[in-house]
Amino acid sequence: MLLFCVEGKTDDYAIFECTCSQYFKHTPKRKWLVGTNHYRAFEMNTNSQSSVACYARLEELLKALYTQPDKVSLPADLIAILADGKVEVQEDNYGTVYANIVCPGINQVWNTFGGFPAASKGNWQCIDWPWKEDLPIFT
Repeated sequence: MLLFCVEGKTDDYAIFECTCSQYFKHTPKRKWLVGTNHYRAFEMNTNSQSSVACYARLEELLKALYTQPDKVSLPADLIAILADGKVEVQEDNYGTVYANIVCPGINQVWNTFGGFPAASKGNWQCIDWPWKEDLPIFT
């Protein structure tokens, strides 16, 4: 399982790759983190070449996005990256269960559920930022 985690009050974020008995924490080296369908950290790695290529393409597109002189338009620019032909499969016999884009720097979360044939074609909705300063952490 891959868990994409954001601590909304401090803006810390990480991806946890989890098995039944171990986990590996990926922390950001840049302004973003990328996860794909398969593990990257464990010896039992079952990465397919398509996942490796997808991961590399995501890194390439995100680096280009965040080093361009123009202002980044969120979430549109990130959804456009998902739509890249080397990132997202858009075939008739595929579908996306769900996808999320989380930007803690601007306190926004976007989600799509049931995108067909892929997440970039989904009905993206902005979700209320759940980490409001006035709410207690535990009740």
